[in-house]
Amino acid sequence: MYKPDVFNDFTAELSAFLYFKNFWDLTISAGYLPDQHDYFVLGRPFDKYARRPEYGYLSLEGSTDSRKRLFVSWSALLSDFFKNPEKKYYELTGGVRYRFSNKLTVELEHSFGTETDYIINAGRDLLGEPRIAFVDFKEATSLLNAIYNFTPRINLTLRVRHYWSNVLIKRTAYVDNKGLPILETPYSGVDNVNFF
Repeated sequence: MYKPDVFNDFTAELSAFLYFKNFWDLTISAGYLPDQHDYFVLGRPFDKYARRPEYGYLSLEGSTDSRKRLFVSWSALLSDFFKNPEKKYYELTGGVRYRFSNKLTVELEHSFGTETDYIINAGRDLLGEPRIAFVDFKEATSLLNAIYNFTPRINLTLRVRHYWSNVLIKRTAYVDNKGLPILETPYSGVDNVNFF
């Protein structure tokens, strides 16, 4: 970072971890980020920052007994607590692992996230001034893993990953000395990424 001693963010979080008799677990968290200074979104030199909006979130995550043949894990994050009523953030993740034998294990994971009014880098203008863009994005990732153990030191792993994202660019802006957007300009564009 440009100056390692400058303020980046402040997070307050309260969480509880529950471990049940059947070896399942559950984690419940609630957090609040009142102020965030993102020095990396504008790029080099890191002398200016973009201020991300304050928000609160709730998250739940859990899993079944990992010693069993069938293991399931999941998590959900909800962040609908912004001052801007149009801003929302959700994330869901789930995974299933099945151990067919001591030699063969197959695992499937999937995650989906969406956020509105997310801040990204929008490049620089003709005078070299950095800009930010406000986007609505959705992204999904699926991952399939299969591991076959020949010996304790030799195994074969097959991994297939699919990634998809859709980014709708809504507007661009410059930032002032406090990281707040100024001179907002409407923009319409879509960027799709889809690959294995």
